[in-house]
Amino acid sequence: MKGQFSMQTTPPHWQRNIAIFLLGQFLSGITSMTVQYASILYLTAKTGSATILSIATLLGMLPTILLRPFVGPYIDRLNKKMLLIVPDIVAAKVALILIAVGEFGGFFPVWLIFLSLLV
Repeated sequence: MKGQFSMQTTPPHWQRNIAIFLLGQFLSGITSMTVQYASILYLTAKTGSATILSIATLLGMLPTILLRPFVGPYIDRLNKKMLLIVPDIVAAKVALILIAVGEFGGFFPVWLIFLSLLV
């Protein structure tokens, strides 16, 4: 029966793992906020419309306002690792679509910027 009731030990290099995790989350947050800010600035410069700017700002906040109270209990049951990875992958894909449209189309349609802010 030796070893059956062993205490859980701290994994080696835990400080390095936490530092890498926190750096990744920091970079992800900064890039997401930068894309959102740049999108709003682009809309302001191209349209000059206060209504468009208001809609864009609302769309940036809408998922947080509407989903946070209801999604919390559901998210607690999901795989935490996937909850960190999947939203970043989705945001990266949306950013790549914006880059491709801007590069090859020469301009960004307003509806596409609205969609990117909603994501």
